[in-house]
Amino acid sequence: MKRPLSFTSFVLFRAGLVLTFFFLWDSSLYAQPSQVLSQLNVFLECNSCDMNFIKQEISQINYLRDREDAHVHIMVRSQRTGSGGQSVSMEFLGKNEFDAQNNSIEYAVPPQSSRHDARKLFVKHLQLGLIAYWVHTQTKEDISLVLLEPNAVSEEKSEERVNKDPWNNWVFQMSGGGSLDNESRRSSINYSMNVTANHVTPNLRVRTRGYLNTNLQVFFNEDEDIRSERKRKGFSGSIVKSLNNHWSYGFFGGIYSSTYSNIQSSLYLSPALEFNLFPYDEVQKREFTFAYKLGPSFRNYFEETLYERLQENLFRQSLELALRLNQPWGAVWVGLEGSHYFHDIQKNRLEFNSRLDFRLVKGLALNVRSNVEFIRDQLSLPKGEISLEDVLLQQSQQATNFESFVALGVSYTFGSIYNNIVNTRL
Repeated sequence: MKRPLSFTSFVLFRAGLVLTFFFLWDSSLYAQPSQVLSQLNVFLECNSCDMNFIKQEISQINYLRDREDAHVHIMVRSQRTGSGGQSVSMEFLGKNEFDAQNNSIEYAVPPQSSRHDARKLFVKHLQLGLIAYWVHTQTKEDISLVLLEPNAVSEEKSEERVNKDPWNNWVFQMSGGGSLDNESRRSSINYSMNVTANHVTPNLRVRTRGYLNTNLQVFFNEDEDIRSERKRKGFSGSIVKSLNNHWSYGFFGGIYSSTYSNIQSSLYLSPALEFNLFPYDEVQKREFTFAYKLGPSFRNYFEETLYERLQENLFRQSLELALRLNQPWGAVWVGLEGSHYFHDIQKNRLEFNSRLDFRLVKGLALNVRSNVEFIRDQLSLPKGEISLEDVLLQQSQQATNFESFVALGVSYTFGSIYNNIVNTRL
């Protein structure tokens, strides 16, 4: 005859049932694919990547051309660092069987890196990010890890970590170039020089630039040679200080000269204040800024202007709004800037810029670029009529009250969803 369960046994039995149910329910929150995948389907979103090299180095995945069919959508964003290198961010977004299984990796590319070094570094971190998904596929049998012991780090890298930067985060760059184009009836000479010096830390950003650009064209005529020369030169600089994760302030200034704009010299200085609606540490994903500038400029002109001035002192203010988004559905950049001079509020300008890359549905993408300017502040226009030669040769700026540019593109892709094959033949 069976003995009835004691009260203690009954409680333990019920507790076991509850714990078993809770474990099964809780584990469903982290459920992995119900079956082992043969191979991982990946949609790699990267505008500047060398896809041929990546496919050759990582052949254990399927490279899809549409994100909807992928197991993992990888978004790659990069920004230039203060040293001239790059800060790269990889965001791994799980889809379908890996829904909500997300991850991210960030790394830096040193400024002295060659293109090949940068590609190898990219592949290394891409493989690291894929491991979390590879372990649920048949590819896991081919994965091997090698971890170096702490004392295996080279002396050179150890010294690199403890030594101070002798340049104190300053980066200098010099560049220049030119071209010569000759025909029997025409000659053209172009040359330019640029020098920059930048200093970037988490709380301070200093940028300076000096430049010189010259374009000379000569048209040989039987009666008289026609000569067109445009020169532009100047120096600009800015100092921007971070106040917190949303606010910054700074100063912008410089001096420049432009024959095309009839400006012999223009010296300007503008204090500025910026507010970012989102934290600055999210700048690679999203940014919504409001920037206000206010300051004087002192001008001298080559020729007397429409307002009968050879020189004048001006005071100007501007407000700029900028929205930047880089999301799985696409990318958006929108900018709106308004400005005016204090001596005459009618002398103003409104400028709108936008860039949109949007995925509408599977395989269908929309691309839009636009620029619209309403111009009422052309104070430097020379007095008198502009000759036909100057108009055709774009020797001098002309009066206008607006300028616009719009470009619209639509693309639709269909067919095989895989693009793993590399073929670089002619």
